[in-house]
Amino acid sequence: MKNYISRNIENFLPEIVERFPLVFIYGPRKSGKSMLLKKIFKNSFEYFTLENPILRESAMSDPNFFLSQIVDKNSIVDEIILVPELLEHFKEYFLKPGTNSKRFIFSLSQQYPLIKEIQNMFPERVAIVELLPLNYFEKIRYSNGDSPVTSEDIFEDFALNGCFPEIVTNKKKNTAPWYSIYLQTVLERDVKLIHNVENLRSFQTFLKLLASKCSQQLNLSGLAYEIGISVNTAKRWISILESSRIIYLLKPYPSTNGKRTSKVPKIYFVDVGLACYLIGIKTRKELFQSSSANYLFKNLCIQETLKYFYHANINPKIYYLRTHNGLEIDLIIEDKNEALHPVEIKFTKTIKKNMASSIQKFTKLFLDLNIQKGRMTSLSCEKINLGDGMIHHSLSEYLNWLNTFN
Repeated sequence: MKNYISRNIENFLPEIVERFPLVFIYGPRKSGKSMLLKKIFKNSFEYFTLENPILRESAMSDPNFFLSQIVDKNSIVDEIILVPELLEHFKEYFLKPGTNSKRFIFSLSQQYPLIKEIQNMFPERVAIVELLPLNYFEKIRYSNGDSPVTSEDIFEDFALNGCFPEIVTNKKKNTAPWYSIYLQTVLERDVKLIHNVENLRSFQTFLKLLASKCSQQLNLSGLAYEIGISVNTAKRWISILESSRIIYLLKPYPSTNGKRTSKVPKIYFVDVGLACYLIGIKTRKELFQSSSANYLFKNLCIQETLKYFYHANINPKIYYLRTHNGLEIDLIIEDKNEALHPVEIKFTKTIKKNMASSIQKFTKLFLDLNIQKGRMTSLSCEKINLGDGMIHHSLSEYLNWLNTFN
């Protein structure tokens, strides 16, 4: 298949489809869901896409007839969220005994409450898999070794070129036209059509404001005030962007032993390239001199951590920590044994041992937790022992370290 980029999810998706009669594959628009499914299952599944207006109209006007066309064969239904009532009808079909002989894959670019309800009803028969835009390792595979190596170059590549497959396979480096069309599609098809948001201009302004506040704590009242909307509207719009996997809300680590810690999540974009487009950053010079550079670098590290886990079929247990007296840990990764791995992210090339002091304080303050040796990553490519078992990694080394959680 021309311009196809191999995805990590290919390592386990066929096995999941074999095990579960119904699989939902969910991720943002243009993350590569359709091409992936056509590539892997082209000889064993029949493909239907509700992006086709004729097929979509047929499914909307007579959902039972549409279902009768797919339930007697292994079927893929792309963007089923465009006709959500189909899920209600399919749920009724799925309740009937003896419906395990065929396999069904439903892709969608929006979270939908009924999907979780269906999974809860049939935990042994339903699986949900997430596909986000390309991660670091997937981009490297496509480049055949011609990929950025230094932390600075990786940052520049992801920030200015993004990580959506269509951008990566396109040799033209001006990504602004692509992001413009992408954003318009999200606004028209997801925000307006599915969520019935009419004021798209204010919503786009809201999204741009969020980009300028990436890697920072979510302040709903402040966002609402700046845009001129109610707090409830701001909360709803955040929920829409989260369900569309445009943004990810990093939760604070739950407080223990009565210690006062922040309860507010932080905002991260799933693609730092989109954040840069919304802010208006177009060149390397603008990127590194931007007042947002520190936050954008942190966004890159968090988004790649998130994508690594999802593309390895691991539910990410990742958090941050901020206490009432100012102690902050950028990232805490909880492994399958409930051990905690603190990570500090620094936008600097000059590493000093005292930069790890927050992890040292965290370890001493939370003695009741199973805290492992800390890690730090930055623009520096040096591997440095920071004392007390803590290590500084380059960005690429940090991302490779994530393989230890698999």
